[in-house]
Amino acid sequence: MATLEIDARLIDVEVEATRQAYLEVAKSGCEACGCSNCANYLQARENNFPEDFRQLLTDFGIDWRKEVDAYSLTGTVEDGECLYEAEFHGFGHMVPAGSPDIRRGELRLQIGDYRGSPTLLNEDDKPFSHRKITIVLRFSLPWVVSSPPQPRLQISLDN
Repeated sequence: MATLEIDARLIDVEVEATRQAYLEVAKSGCEACGCSNCANYLQARENNFPEDFRQLLTDFGIDWRKEVDAYSLTGTVEDGECLYEAEFHGFGHMVPAGSPDIRRGELRLQIGDYRGSPTLLNEDDKPFSHRKITIVLRFSLPWVVSSPPQPRLQISLDN
């Protein structure tokens, strides 16, 4: 267990358990999807993924090329770029301190204990009893594929 501190936020991380779990993941969420937004993410991330986020994920034991999900926040391209959020999971837990939302210029980072549906690190499929953390990164990537972006799905609860 390692304790990482990010902007006064303490996270106890099970680095080796996370690293081993990611070795078992065959495809990232975007590789499994194949929509134009995911295809762009996959192509553009290789040379444009923010280096400080890449290092942060590596410190957690997370393979930055195996996102649980990545999606366009707007479904549009502005000035040649598309705004994405990418979600990653790891093993560990938060130590109450600081703010869950960290901003560094245009980059945004959210870290918190995982409370969602099954993930790439699904305890039903693997013998893990570890607590999960979620890391959500927000950043822009250039639009590099020839197909247009898919509009963001809008759900209305009105009848």
